Amino acid sequence: MSRIHPDSIKNTQLAKILAASTDDYYEYEMKDFLEIFCREVERLVLEGKVVELFDFGKFLPRTNKSKRMYSKIHKQWYDTEPSRTMQFKTSETFQKRLKHTSRKLGIDP
Repeated sequence: MSRIHPDSIKNTQLAKILAASTDDYYEYEMKDFLEIFCREVERLVLEGKVVELFDFGKFLPRTNKSKRMYSKIHKQWYDTEPSRTMQFKTSETFQKRLKHTSRKLGIDP
């Protein structure tokens, strides 16, 4: 599976970074935490709930309606099932903080 951002930090790497930033948790505990976090956010979004992390962002459920599509291969119409997906919206406070910090450090966009 190719990734859009090949240099992105994966769960295992993030767990290592988080464990290195504190003496209270080991890397395997951070991996478990990230796994539980992702699983629970997914479950709550599938239930239609909004998960908000204060001053960070929101995980919002989105419902895709069923659609009527035509298959050129089978030469017939069919209906797709409605589905639930997720959207992440960054909080304005977090965006402002990132902009301020990047300007302060002299990081170009």
